[in-house]
Amino acid sequence: MGSKLSLAASCTNVRLENTGWHRHPYDYVVVPLFDGVLEIDVGNGERIKAQMKHGIPYYRDLGVEHDVINGNDFECAFIEIELLELRTLSSTT
Repeated sequence: MGSKLSLAASCTNVRLENTGWHRHPYDYVVVPLFDGVLEIDVGNGERIKAQMKHGIPYYRDLGVEHDVINGNDFECAFIEIELLELRTLSSTT
């Protein structure tokens, strides 16, 4: 008997702005729809530059808190896929 995994997908456009501070309640995959840079504000004044390549996905665990800032002089978009099978942080160990 196989198991099922629930998914939810959304497309996010980030102009010369940001996504706003948020916490991811699920594991997720992001697929950039552009080549460029995103700046990730991880708190305490720390920012990380993340190089994006169109169509190359990346995965993150639940619990990530950040603000994603468009580091380009053009509008960018990405598809965010949340893995809706709820898992708690304590179950990852």
